[in-house]
Amino acid sequence: MTLREAVLAQSGKYLEAPDIEGETKGVSIEVGSIDEPTEPVSISKGDVSAEVSYEETQPGEDAAFSSTVTVLEGGEKVAEIEIDEYSTRYPYPVQIVEMDPANDTPEVVVSTYTGGAHCCGVPQVATKNAGADTWSVVDLGEFDGEPPLAKDYNGDGRSEFIVDDNAFLYTFGAYAFSVAPQVILVIEDGEVKNVSADPAYEAVQKSWMKQLVDIARNDYANAYLAGYVAQKSLLGEGEGAWKLMLKHYDKTDDWGLQACDKPLTDAGVCPGKEVTLPYPKMLKRVLRENGYKIGG
Repeated sequence: MTLREAVLAQSGKYLEAPDIEGETKGVSIEVGSIDEPTEPVSISKGDVSAEVSYEETQPGEDAAFSSTVTVLEGGEKVAEIEIDEYSTRYPYPVQIVEMDPANDTPEVVVSTYTGGAHCCGVPQVATKNAGADTWSVVDLGEFDGEPPLAKDYNGDGRSEFIVDDNAFLYTFGAYAFSVAPQVILVIEDGEVKNVSADPAYEAVQKSWMKQLVDIARNDYANAYLAGYVAQKSLLGEGEGAWKLMLKHYDKTDDWGLQACDKPLTDAGVCPGKEVTLPYPKMLKRVLRENGYKIGG
């Protein structure tokens, strides 16, 4: 049985899973990507507003601009997100949506793009601190692809982010052959929370599992299997996927199997020597370091 045949036998049921696109709620506007000075633009939802203004950073024929998103509550400035010149060159969305259940206001979401090969959407969320009149800006990190939109994926009225898990890109193969599980991030009480394995998002994860089953292939097995096992674990099926991996991984492929035999220093330096680990052992390390529980 080939790898693809094994995946279809184990997970072919997901090919019938419905696609989950998510619903864009609240209000939004696309800004940035400007060639000349422009007047500020704003959006509002209830007492919360987001105003986007621009500043010329380089005059002349090759003019360039930075931008600032100012968050207001009741007309008073409560937070500010500054966008550098480079990211202002790309269109980016500004949203006002409900995300954090711990406060009484919607959140302001700003997702910019860094540019560069396979990189990077950078979402930030301005949220009101629970039980206080102050606001904070939460940085969620950098993620492969375009600026992610906050959408309601499970119909509970609150929006989430869905991004690829960067830990699986280039780890066991080139980007084109890497398969990443889906990470679902929410804002709760002013902090980022990973809810990828929460049963409330089971339909979302089944939808992504459908995509992974559909692209199952027989070559570049190790790059594929890493994401497959991780995604299956989010559905509570990691142990079976692990057993499938043990039968079908490529024992001749050593991409990503080099590791230090001692814990790295704070500076990321190996104090010992580099060793080559078997693929299952390295995969187990990557899974556990990134919070995936698989058994096996």
